[in-house]
Amino acid sequence: MERMRLAEARKHKRWTLQEAAERLECTVQSLHRWEKGIATPHPYNIRKLCDVYGQTAIELDLDNPISGKLQSETLLSGTNIVQENTFVTTDLTMRLLALAFMPHSTFQEVQDAIKKISEDENMNYNLISRRQALRRLATLPFVTFLGVQPRSRQINDILTQSAASIAACWELSRSSDASDISLAFNSVSAYIAPLKDLILDTGSQRRKDVASLVAQSRLLQSVLGWHFTGLKIAASYGQEAVLYSEQAEDVLLQISALKCLAWTYYYDQRSKEALNSMLCAREVMLQHKSSMPDYIYNNVYSTLALMQTKNNIDATRTLLLAEKSVRDDACHIYVDPPVSTFIRNAGITFYQAKNYTQAMNMLSQLVNTDDLTVKRSLPERTRIEIINTMTLTLLKSPKKDMEKTLHLWQAGMQGAQALRSEQRYSEASLAYEIMQALWPGEKRVGEVRNLLVHW
Repeated sequence: MERMRLAEARKHKRWTLQEAAERLECTVQSLHRWEKGIATPHPYNIRKLCDVYGQTAIELDLDNPISGKLQSETLLSGTNIVQENTFVTTDLTMRLLALAFMPHSTFQEVQDAIKKISEDENMNYNLISRRQALRRLATLPFVTFLGVQPRSRQINDILTQSAASIAACWELSRSSDASDISLAFNSVSAYIAPLKDLILDTGSQRRKDVASLVAQSRLLQSVLGWHFTGLKIAASYGQEAVLYSEQAEDVLLQISALKCLAWTYYYDQRSKEALNSMLCAREVMLQHKSSMPDYIYNNVYSTLALMQTKNNIDATRTLLLAEKSVRDDACHIYVDPPVSTFIRNAGITFYQAKNYTQAMNMLSQLVNTDDLTVKRSLPERTRIEIINTMTLTLLKSPKKDMEKTLHLWQAGMQGAQALRSEQRYSEASLAYEIMQALWPGEKRVGEVRNLLVHW
């Protein structure tokens, strides 16, 4: 049930969702779900809401923090649902593991629940941090899956636990810690062979579900492959993600896999193949347009605009089509925040079109150029890409700003090294070569050369 009084308290302050979320130290998505009654804030967040709005929990329609919890977040004891267990409802690890071992109607339901819990969690509230809880869930296959013959276990259990762990891997992949990203890559890689074996041993619907999980795993391998394995291997992962998503008849996943493949080709300077991949994604999207969420149009058209620009095709109309569908809707675990995605894609498109002023205007909506903090939710790997793109934009702008360029470049190089990202390191290295050419013999450019060290 929608919490009208909670929404009214924000409107009374004349705050937007973004402004209120900043004061409440939560995400816009979380606050939106609390106001709509889709999710219930945890006690820490309820206290924060009361403090910020100056009202009681009852006045904000938050008098019963236990009610409204997803059934998938409760534990089963025999045939009774235990909802009042304080430890289980407040310990993030227990809540996530409960999802992995509970029956669900679809594996997508598990992943959606994990995404919502992960986004809602406040690091100050849980005894075990969000990061540690996700790491535990990501490594679940090493305890329960590997080394066990799939035929000896219930297929639903395998799908549920695999889906839960793959979702945790996606969340970890957005971290700023290289060990989290490495763990996500290694953990998700552990699923591929066992899940492929299952495809031959299950009925048609279950076979599609397994194929979808294989496609998700290959998709994540491809995304992380940009940073760890090299672009050629990442492309092979992406191609397999497309094939398995087709086998799963999972259209949204197929479009995401084609988009990922296009980005891989883009990074590898294979512009024509990148464009063709996005044209395929657009075709699939339009064939199923009656069932497409808005974020898919945003993702497809904004990425297509970039690939068109890279191929010297005017992308003005395509970018306008993307802008029409921009909104922060709920999306699958393998999709980054839609509004942030549009801004980033549009910014890079303007950069490729040599519209450097507009490129900086767009990209600075995501990353503060002074302190380099994010203004919207972003994976760390994307934050570093934006910083590198802003550096290149300044270097190619008619009016040069050496101080600002060096400031951004150092952050981009240090970020690439912290993530151990080959792609981000390559971008920062290219920027340094341009700096040397622009300002030969400049002392300050020479002084930062010692940062140009590969791990």
